[in-house]
Amino acid sequence: MLDNITKASEEAWKTPKRISRLMELAQGRSLPKLAQTPHKVVAVWGRSKLLEFKPEGSSESQSPIVMIPSIINRWYVLDLRPGQSYVEYLVEKGHTVYVLDWGTPAPQDGFMTLEDHVVRYVGAAVRRACQLSGKAQVHLMGYCVGGTFAILYAALRPERVASLIPLTAPVNFHDEGLLSCWASSGQLDVARLAEVMGSLPPEFLQSSFSMLAPVAMMQKNQTLMEKMWDDSFVDRFLTLETWLNDNVSFPGATYAEYIHSLYEGNKLVQGTMTIGDELVDLKKIACPVLTVTASADHIVPPASATVLNTMISSKDQHVMEMKGGHIGITVGRAAKDGLWKATDEWLKARPCPNLM
Repeated sequence: MLDNITKASEEAWKTPKRISRLMELAQGRSLPKLAQTPHKVVAVWGRSKLLEFKPEGSSESQSPIVMIPSIINRWYVLDLRPGQSYVEYLVEKGHTVYVLDWGTPAPQDGFMTLEDHVVRYVGAAVRRACQLSGKAQVHLMGYCVGGTFAILYAALRPERVASLIPLTAPVNFHDEGLLSCWASSGQLDVARLAEVMGSLPPEFLQSSFSMLAPVAMMQKNQTLMEKMWDDSFVDRFLTLETWLNDNVSFPGATYAEYIHSLYEGNKLVQGTMTIGDELVDLKKIACPVLTVTASADHIVPPASATVLNTMISSKDQHVMEMKGGHIGITVGRAAKDGLWKATDEWLKARPCPNLM
């Protein structure tokens, strides 16, 4: 009886708060400010930019971390807001961080290939970071598709990479996941699709990911309504939703090549993947490698990512499976004491060599 009264009292207090916050949202208020960690633009290449984040007052040369976000999502998932920012955490721990902002594709970018993105853009980011830091190599970290790009670059230009951290990055594209089942079927004429559309619009891509978990949106909205009284929860929810709904197009030629070579052909695992005229040989990756997976990842199942460690030459290699989902391990409540702390400690134990 007493428990029921207590529960009813709690609900009576929460309901007005829910209504008040719901009205604020309906009027367009309470939207979070994102990407607040101080930084400067240190290079621009067409639509893309390289952002530099340095520890305040730091004068000594730091081992640079170059972060490659997914090409279809905005970079600021790595810097959502104060206290919920991977970049902010690493900078506070003394690291110099560079983030490649892919920007928004223009019509002409529909013709850009994997070679353009991996060799030219990622390569330019790595070279600029080396130049600014005075180091001969960088710590290369890539997220999701950006992680696959980082792996491709590390195999093609191993002399530039001091260590490699792929975060939930697919390598074996023929896995048990639903996304692999769809994309590897060969039923979609991706070359024709790219020819007609130029770049694949974010609505097309986002609907595909939504269908991987069709009831997730309903569950998410239900949770939001139940927790509407909790300002902290609502702020975190809105922060992530703002990013999730701020996607960009996938350049058509790159998309067609990505689907055909990786999902349909699984060429990276088969050892037949080429970028331009170069063969991608994963055995050329001999630097320290930390492969990070998410236990509940329905986009990149852990086995799809961990196969990398069976195909490289690195003696210093580790797999770290974090509890959570594809995005949650990077931005969730447990990220600070989980992924962020672990990668900080791992990187500090492996400094980059200086330029000769």
